[in-house]
Amino acid sequence: MTTTLSAMEARHRFGEILNRVNLVHEQFIIERKGQALAAIVPISALNDLKLLAKKGVERFLETSGSNLSDEEAMSIANEEIKSHRSEQRKRKK
Repeated sequence: MTTTLSAMEARHRFGEILNRVNLVHEQFIIERKGQALAAIVPISALNDLKLLAKKGVERFLETSGSNLSDEEAMSIANEEIKSHRSEQRKRKK
């Protein structure tokens, strides 16, 4: 289950939120002025997401015939993420 909270509410209930994330694997979206800014998720969900991203990069590299190391592949992926975030920020302005 995902719950959306304001940043102020999350600040006041942080201990409770951590307990709910840890014990029942609840997920929270934190908003400020109606904009989603962050998520609080179980560490297992974050690790799964990282693994999924790495597998996606590996699959892409296998099909493209590239021989990049893991570090080079992650560097490329991180640059793409930064570029995507920068474009999103420009669109919001």
